[in-house]
Amino acid sequence: MFAWVNSDDVLLPGCLHAVALCYLANDKPDIIHAKTVYIDSRGRITRFIRVPRQSEFWFFRGVWHGSAPAVFFKSSFFHAVGGLDKKYHLSMDLDLWVRMMKAGAEVSHIPRYLGAYRQHESSKSARSLRTRRTEENPETTKILDVNLPGSNPLIRFLWRRIYKAYQVLNLNYLLAYRDLKSLARRQHWQQAASALQFNADGQKM
Repeated sequence: MFAWVNSDDVLLPGCLHAVALCYLANDKPDIIHAKTVYIDSRGRITRFIRVPRQSEFWFFRGVWHGSAPAVFFKSSFFHAVGGLDKKYHLSMDLDLWVRMMKAGAEVSHIPRYLGAYRQHESSKSARSLRTRRTEENPETTKILDVNLPGSNPLIRFLWRRIYKAYQVLNLNYLLAYRDLKSLARRQHWQQAASALQFNADGQKM
């Protein structure tokens, strides 16, 4: 299996073991994806991203909800669809996944947080967001216009809004918020417990 992990993203503990188990238990699917977290420049979790299994229904309407640090794919399938197209600078991963989905990829989903996407001002994604005026960057628009017949940026924009409503109805946004608050509480009590190990003079008790 291959994975797309950018230079400042990370895999979470137990990730590769979970992917291996899923791969063997689901008749060796072509693509495996999971839930992700966003982290800041210091590695602190700032957001949890819960997603359902990627379906053809959403994908061919312009909604790809796999996040790169938690998407894994067969090396043989990667080569079968032609590998990476190096002419793309920002959306080479989307271009790859489009070709995989059009080739009939079998997709499995792991309902765990397995990858972490790092958000910071100097990343390519952040720079792109600051300079463009549309939801899609030009590379994404080109890839989707060519590969999704009858689609255009406006139609995809509307489908993404419908997907967001779907995420509200299936409680994924609420559950992700709960997970973030649960993490904050655990960190608070861990810090409190650590503080109790020292006396007023700063000596460990």
